[in-house]
Amino acid sequence: MWPRDEIVIRKHLTPFFGDKFLSEIGSEDIEKYRAARVKLVSKSTVNREMDCLTTLLNKAVEWGKLRENPALKVKDFKVDNRRLVYLERGECARLLEACRQDFRPIAETFILTGLRKSELFSLRWADIDLRAGVIQVLKTKNAKPRHIPLNGRLREVFKRVPRNIGSDLVFCRRDGKPWVDIRESLA
Repeated sequence: MWPRDEIVIRKHLTPFFGDKFLSEIGSEDIEKYRAARVKLVSKSTVNREMDCLTTLLNKAVEWGKLRENPALKVKDFKVDNRRLVYLERGECARLLEACRQDFRPIAETFILTGLRKSELFSLRWADIDLRAGVIQVLKTKNAKPRHIPLNGRLREVFKRVPRNIGSDLVFCRRDGKPWVDIRESLA
């Protein structure tokens, strides 16, 4: 168990549920806990606390102390975890300087498009239309395809990327296999 979980149990779960037997805790009680906590902390914090409670109750089921886990009937709060992070010009330059020469096109494409790592490494030549000036991103996090316009600099990047006969991926290893981790490419 994580130290953070012990704090959650001691400071929040025990004071709220402490006078009840495990068999007396129902999904309605758990909903009341969530409603009370969300007035004090963020939804994501409540979701983490619920994860801790769910784990505890799963153990109780595993040990035969409960027939079923009432927390499984309670849904997490929907949380928007999106954050926009931008690199400043100096940071972009330092990133490119730190890259191996053969990896620079990947870093430049990342900087110029904002593609996620998974999107970048699954990008295929068929997804790039140099004449129309657009990249079609099909495999996205939310499964909704999107289009990214190509500027002149990005067109030049793609012209410099050597095509691998063994793969239709834009960015792949010399053996044609897809990249998995980019850390090894930094000098």
